[in-house]
Amino acid sequence: MNIDWDQFPADQSTEAAAPPSREPLSEGIHKGAIDRVTVENGWRVAPDNPSGDCLSIWLDCEEGGERKRVFVTVPCNQINRISVIARACGVAPPERGRADWDETTLIGRECSVETSQYIVQNGPKSGETRASVRRWIVTEAAKPAAPSAAPKPAAKVPPIKVNKAAKAAQGGADDIPF
Repeated sequence: MNIDWDQFPADQSTEAAAPPSREPLSEGIHKGAIDRVTVENGWRVAPDNPSGDCLSIWLDCEEGGERKRVFVTVPCNQINRISVIARACGVAPPERGRADWDETTLIGRECSVETSQYIVQNGPKSGETRASVRRWIVTEAAKPAAPSAAPKPAAKVPPIKVNKAAKAAQGGADDIPF
């Protein structure tokens, strides 16, 4: 992309939105919007996730007039967890047998989450308090609309045809055939 900087006035403001606060989000239920979603390769290699692919989600929540960010990482083999996140955001979840679910449909979507806090145990950020999402809250308003499929009509079973001679040979109304 080539930008011709001479076409923009020098007094035009280039201020970006305020960066998120570094203070962790408090424990409790919060509303937020998903700012970024990416698939990261090789982050969480495990026996049940040999490729290590993860869904990395940046969730921005408002608290005390500040925007606070929570980072969520979900291994891609945890389809049920990804489905709950999608339903909490009002997006149709991944369907079994379809490999082409688009995670970018989550971007910009609002959702409710319950958060908790933890203290980082290892690494250069050891001792810092961080927020994490304990659970994603699926509300009626956030549920994606069900596909409008017309209900199937009940199967019609044709009546059984009985030969008149066989009916007469069966006996009367009190005859029990065994």
